[in-house]
Amino acid sequence: MVITFQSILSQVKKDECDSTSSSDKELLISELRDFLKDKRYFIVIDDIWSTQAWNTIKFALFDNAYGSRIIVTTRICTVAKSCSSPHLDLVYELPMLSEDDSKMLFFRRTFGSEDKCPRQAILTMASLLTTKSYSRVDWEKIWHVEEMNMILSLSYNHLPRHLRTCLLYLSMFSEGYVIKRDYLVRRWVAEGFISAHGGRKLEDEGESYFNELINRSLIQPVDYQYDGRVHSCRVHDMILDFITCKAVQENFVSIITERKQMWASQEKVHRLSLDHHGQEVVASYSMLTTHVRSLNIFRYSEKMRPLSDFRALRVLDLDGNENLDSCYLEYVGKLFQLSVRLPEGIGNMQALEFLSLIVVDYTTSVTMLQELGSLTKLRTLGLDWRIGTQHRDKNLYTDKFVLLLGKLGTSNLQYLTLISPWSLDFLLDSWSPAPHLLQQLETKGWNLSKIPTWMASLSNLTYLDIEVKVTQETLQILGDFPSLLFLKLHSNIAGPRESCIVSGSRFQCLKKFNIFGWTNLMFEEGAMPMLDTLEFQIIVHETQNSSRIGHPDCGIHYLSALRKLIVNIHCQGARIEEVEALEAAIRIGASMLPNHPKPDLHRFQVAEMVMDDGEREKEGHEEDKRQVPTPAWFFFNSSGSGHGEETTLSPCLDLLHGG
Repeated sequence: MVITFQSILSQVKKDECDSTSSSDKELLISELRDFLKDKRYFIVIDDIWSTQAWNTIKFALFDNAYGSRIIVTTRICTVAKSCSSPHLDLVYELPMLSEDDSKMLFFRRTFGSEDKCPRQAILTMASLLTTKSYSRVDWEKIWHVEEMNMILSLSYNHLPRHLRTCLLYLSMFSEGYVIKRDYLVRRWVAEGFISAHGGRKLEDEGESYFNELINRSLIQPVDYQYDGRVHSCRVHDMILDFITCKAVQENFVSIITERKQMWASQEKVHRLSLDHHGQEVVASYSMLTTHVRSLNIFRYSEKMRPLSDFRALRVLDLDGNENLDSCYLEYVGKLFQLSVRLPEGIGNMQALEFLSLIVVDYTTSVTMLQELGSLTKLRTLGLDWRIGTQHRDKNLYTDKFVLLLGKLGTSNLQYLTLISPWSLDFLLDSWSPAPHLLQQLETKGWNLSKIPTWMASLSNLTYLDIEVKVTQETLQILGDFPSLLFLKLHSNIAGPRESCIVSGSRFQCLKKFNIFGWTNLMFEEGAMPMLDTLEFQIIVHETQNSSRIGHPDCGIHYLSALRKLIVNIHCQGARIEEVEALEAAIRIGASMLPNHPKPDLHRFQVAEMVMDDGEREKEGHEEDKRQVPTPAWFFFNSSGSGHGEETTLSPCLDLLHGG
C-alpha cells in the first residue's frame, strides 16, 4: 500500500511532490487527503486484490463534492462489487474476446502485426515438436512461459489457503474435462477440504468455494442450470499446467498417463490420477500404492494394480468405466477406509451420504434392502429397480423397498432417482410418511397413472422429472407445489388426448418447464410468472378445432419472463396453411414479450399433413433443405460424463460415477 500511495502522490503533485519518499502509510494517507480535498481528480487504480485494500485506498482519496471519479480494475467479482455504489450497479464485466479479436491481439503482441507473422517458421516449429518427446523441458527450450507463470503465481498466492487446496485438486482431471459442480464439491467434501461454520452444510460451503474460484476466473463455467447456478466447469489448459506443476511439487497429486508421469516422491503418494493406455503405464506406478488415499482411474486396464494394493484408500473414482471386470470390484468391500457401494454389510456404513445407481435385481439379497434403510444419513440415492412381475419373491422385495424408503424419507433423503423398466405403482399410495426433505425427484421407465398422494405433499421439492399421464388434474396438483423451479413431464400414454389450461394461479416459482407427449397446452394471463425456459408440443389440427382458437399462439404472449422457447409442432392431419399460421402466431406472441425470445420451431410428421399434390411437392423441397445429412460414422462416449443441465444423478463419494 505504501508504494501505491507514493505513486499516486508523485503523479498528482508532480513538481510539488517533496515528501513521497516517506514510508509511513499514515503520513502518506494524510498528505494525499489534504492535497485532494479541494480538487477535482480522476484516478485509475489497477488490479486491486481485496476489499480491505480498496477500503484503505477509498479512505485516502478524499470524497469531495467536485465531481471526482475513480476507476478500479480487479479480477475478483466480489471486490468489484465492493468498489461500486451499493445503490448503483457500476460494475462492467469485460466480455471474452471474439475469435477475430483474439487473433488480432495475438499477432499484434507477438509479431507486431499479422503481416509480420512468420507462418512458415511456425509450421516448421510445429513439425519439429511432433518429433520431440512430450516433456515440459522440451517446450520451455523453445517457448518461454515465465511471464504467464508470474501472472498465475500472483493469482495463486493471493488465494486463501482453503481455495488453494481446492484449486490444486483440479489437477486430478485431464485437459478439457468437463467437471460437474456437485460432483466436484462432493469430492472436496470426501477429501476433507471443506470446513463448515455456524451450522452450515458442507455442500453449501463447498459450493461457495466453487463460486469463488469462478469469480476469480480460475475455472471457467460451461453450463448453467435452471436456477441460474453454474452446473459444470472446466480448467483452462494454461491454468491446468500451472496447478499440475504446483500440485506435483508439493506432493499433493501424482499423475500417470501414457504421455506424462509426474510425481514428487515414490515414498508417499496420497492422491493418484491414472489414465491407462498400455502396460508401460501400469508398470510405472507399482511402488506408489501403499499410501494412496484418493484414486482416479480414467481408463481401465486388465493389467491395472488390484485394489487390494490400495489399503489406505478413502476416495475411489472409476469415472464411468463400463469395461470393469466384476472381479476387480470384489475387494471393494474390504477397503474399510472407503465409503463404497454395495456388498453385504453396507448397513455398517452409518456415515454414508451418497449412493448412486444401485441395481436391485434377482442377485440382490433382501437383507441388503433392509440394511439400506438403516443408512439414516443418506441424502442422495439412485436406485435401478429390476424386480419384474414374474419374480417369485416380488411381494417380499416390494414390501422391503417400501419400508426402506419410509425410513430414509423420515431421515435426510434429499435427492432421489428411481429407474425401472416395470411399473412401480405399488409406491403410489404406500410411501408413508412422505419424504419431507426431498428436493429433487427423477423417475425413468415408470409411467405413473396419476400423481402419488405422498408426492403432492413435498413442500421442499424444487426439481421434478417424471413420466405421467398429463391431465388438467395433473397440472392443478403440480401447480400447487410451493418451491418447484424445474419441471419435466413425459406423457406418452395412448388414448384420448386432453387439452389442458395453465391458469394464472399455478406454478408461481417455476423457471424451466419441459413437457413431451400428446398434450396441448394453453397459458392464461398471469401463468408461470417466473418461467425462463419453455419446451412443449402443439398438435396443430386439435388446436385449430378446439374452442381455444381465440389464442392462436396458445397464450405464449402471457409468459412475461420467458427467454427461451422451443415448440415441437405435430403436423399430422393439418393443412400447410394451418401450420404456417400457427408458427406465425407463435412468433408474434413471442415478439410481444419483454425479452423477445426467438422461437425455435420444429415440425414433426410433415409427410402426414393434409395437402394437395402441389403443396406436397413444395413442402418436400423445403423439408429436404432442413434435413441434416446422415454422417458416415458415429462416435459414442461411454464414460457417462455428459453435462446437460437436466441431469440430476449426482456421483457419489462411495463409488464415484462419472464427471
